[in-house]
Amino acid sequence: MKTALTWTIAAALMVGAWLVSLAVPNEVAWRDGYAVTGALGEEISDRNMSVTVHGVSIASIVTEGSDSRARSDDAQWVVIKLSAQALTDETEASLTHATLTVNGDEYRPSDRLRNGMERSTLSIAAPAEGFLVFEIPEPYAGATAELRLGARWDVDNADTYLSFTVDLAEAQRVAMMAIEPKSVGY
Repeated sequence: MKTALTWTIAAALMVGAWLVSLAVPNEVAWRDGYAVTGALGEEISDRNMSVTVHGVSIASIVTEGSDSRARSDDAQWVVIKLSAQALTDETEASLTHATLTVNGDEYRPSDRLRNGMERSTLSIAAPAEGFLVFEIPEPYAGATAELRLGARWDVDNADTYLSFTVDLAEAQRVAMMAIEPKSVGY
């Protein structure tokens, strides 16, 4: 009887240890940032940055002043209009990280344009308004995407990041879109 009770307790402890091991995050997951999620038109904030995505458009050509940028073959421009501002500290506030993830593929803002919001320094009480422009393959233009924004370039290791769900099928489609320089203030 005593031996059976000992084996039962040992088995229960082993099962308990196994359940605890299932609840512990894997080696990388403990570093993942916490996503603060929002929808288009909604203002969301982390500790030091507040962002609102005002609209999403898909265009074949984007223009900056007198410069015109055609899309690459079999690609579309995804143009995201947003505003952002610092909340508590201007020295740490910038849109250092911006990615658009579509069907598991991650895209960074195009470096073919000069006036985007990526790497913009943000000010307190003076929101900056501008655009992020991504070039994605044509077949993805009807998919659902995730826009990730953060103050650190390695947003996956940051404590928080901002995440917007973007339905590209609902985006306004235009042949040409003008990208205006970033504006700061009201």
